[in-house]
Amino acid sequence: MRKNRFFAIIAVLVLTLSLFACSGDKKDGKEKETKIKTDVSAASIIDNIKSNAKVSDFKEKFDAGNIEYVYLNLDMSVVEDAAGIYINDQKVDEVTVIKASSGKASEVKKAFEQRVADQTEVSKQYDQAQYERLSNKNNYVIKVLGDYVILSISDDNNNVIKAFENSITE
Repeated sequence: MRKNRFFAIIAVLVLTLSLFACSGDKKDGKEKETKIKTDVSAASIIDNIKSNAKVSDFKEKFDAGNIEYVYLNLDMSVVEDAAGIYINDQKVDEVTVIKASSGKASEVKKAFEQRVADQTEVSKQYDQAQYERLSNKNNYVIKVLGDYVILSISDDNNNVIKAFENSITE
């Protein structure tokens, strides 16, 4: 009986120590947080994406000055900065980065979701291949980090998102 109790106590101690040893990347009892930079321009993020992802055929550009013509349902009062690239008007491929006003990233995300829905509906009528691409959620990414939001519809979404993250995190 004593032997079983002894092994039970040892097992609890080993389990407890294992939990503390595997508690992840913590400092002073808090998990390490990713710090988001707040002073990165959307254009410099796009430049980093162009350097690190396969988007060389994305020749067309837009910025904060004309993004309202691309994102018709976006409230421009929540946009601090914006930049984007796309292939052409016949393809749905695009990468858009918007820095929202503080706390307004969710509004930009909704505009991106609406953009995908609108593009899906339009392409359904005119281009079946583009429609099928947008109908598969694996072919596009919408990501929010702090006040920055990105929409990537590309064949290289993983590298686009990595470049986005590397541009604005410390």
